Amino acid sequence: MVGGGNLEKRKLTPELMLKSGILEEFWDLDISDYMGKPEVVAVVKEYLSYLGNARKKGIGIFFHGSNGTGKTFLGVEILKEALRQGYTAQFASLGGIIQALTDGWYDTQKRLLYERRIKDVDFLMIDDVGKEMRLSKNGLTEMVFDNLIRYRTFRNKPIILTTNSDIGSIENVYGKSIVSLMYGKFIPVKVVGDDYRKKVLSRNVMERLKEE
Repeated sequence: MVGGGNLEKRKLTPELMLKSGILEEFWDLDISDYMGKPEVVAVVKEYLSYLGNARKKGIGIFFHGSNGTGKTFLGVEILKEALRQGYTAQFASLGGIIQALTDGWYDTQKRLLYERRIKDVDFLMIDDVGKEMRLSKNGLTEMVFDNLIRYRTFRNKPIILTTNSDIGSIENVYGKSIVSLMYGKFIPVKVVGDDYRKKVLSRNVMERLKEE
């Protein structure tokens, strides 16, 4: 079911975020917690200000850069805002998608329900693309990624991608045609800086320690 950018924002409950696959470590964070480059935040905020158009036109974001710089955090913030505005959203890794689909080979109904969700949800985030490259067997990963990108982009359904790999590495694995398709539907954002994960998540652990 397609959501709809409600004027009155929906409350982000733990149940809603859990259903959307958002990890608990991100629940209490917001965009103000990002410690990276201001220009990266500016791009994300501009994208969020046109979230309705992004959904309508199927335009996503492609976060790339070194490990620990906040790519996943930024992508999750987009999903959370989409949920607030009444859209549906789902967080997943490509490896997790492959695992869920293969686990469902003997449970057709479960597999079809999962396929429908990742194909038709308003905003889909695929985290850490490229990590699964070395785990690819018999071309299954390449086939699933190819089919998912094509299905959603041809139907104007946005995808948020994050990767530690450069675009050349992704092209070598998934092919020029997919990368070309991505360039037509994704805003590329290079995320650089210090290890964001260590700074913010370590701070949150300390805050939880102090809670009564």
